[in-house]
Amino acid sequence: ELGLPQPECLFDLDYFQDDPKPFFAFARRLLPDESTDSKFKPSLSHCFIKMLESKKKLLRNYTQNIDGIELIAGLPKSKLVQCHGSFRSATCLRCKKKYTYEQTRDSLLNGRVIHCTASTKRWTCAGLVKPDITFFGEPVRPRVNALLHKDFEKVDLLVVMGTSLSVSPVSEILQYIPAEVQQILINREPVRPKTKPSREWRGFDIELLGDCDIIISGLWNALKWKGVAQQTAIVEQKPYTKAGDRRLLFEGSNVIEKEVEEENVAITQYVCDDCGKKFRKGSKRTSCRKCWDFDLCEICVKDGGAENHTAELGAEHVVDLISPV
Repeated sequence: ELGLPQPECLFDLDYFQDDPKPFFAFARRLLPDESTDSKFKPSLSHCFIKMLESKKKLLRNYTQNIDGIELIAGLPKSKLVQCHGSFRSATCLRCKKKYTYEQTRDSLLNGRVIHCTASTKRWTCAGLVKPDITFFGEPVRPRVNALLHKDFEKVDLLVVMGTSLSVSPVSEILQYIPAEVQQILINREPVRPKTKPSREWRGFDIELLGDCDIIISGLWNALKWKGVAQQTAIVEQKPYTKAGDRRLLFEGSNVIEKEVEEENVAITQYVCDDCGKKFRKGSKRTSCRKCWDFDLCEICVKDGGAENHTAELGAEHVVDLISPV
């Protein structure tokens, strides 16, 4: 439909710079614009996160969503970490001029390529303007790392909701949470994160599997909390089935009551942070002891990527943790 050689090209920076039309043609489908009839509206689960914040129970909401739907639900920017960026801002790839969503909204909704309007009497930029979402091979923004390290010291409960945990580096967060912190999964199916040889992840303490909004409705009713966004009605509470000591199955679950085999659990996709290429199954990746989101392929290690990383960030950033993919 978009004329791409492969689907990954849609979020590939090199391809975007060569031909941005497919990306902008597709981008309008991802925008939960408040003034349209977009199907991307805050769900009961998003409203629950906002309620946690209102009750002063939320330390931070880390999301892989790039549509900014949490902001539409009313979550303050200070409580939200958009790990892969969002459409709410954009940057010229040539002169680095920043643009707000209000400045790019019309073009995004109409699928038009955006060019920079910066100019002087002698110069016009006209560079390509890219929404501030993270493409394949791009590093996460500094704010993500900074808040993660800060929040690791304060967190007392982790809730993982509506994810495949299949995208690096966010898929690695769980194993860095202090061991004494309880971890709850609310999802349609069981998932697991990456694991590194430096620490073995113990698994979720509780798995609530099924339609997220149905599960959240039950939690909301149990907490006896009042108030919910007008556009979202609390659904009728549904019964659940106990499947093991840690797992409850609700309506909408994609699993049967038997234990799910290891091979059916989500497989993580790794990407080299130097060359941007995906790791092949069976290859080796080398990770930084300090950075939770930095991995190198074998070729980039041989080319000096590990030494360059240490030289750039400091002696504590040693890249020598080797594990198979």
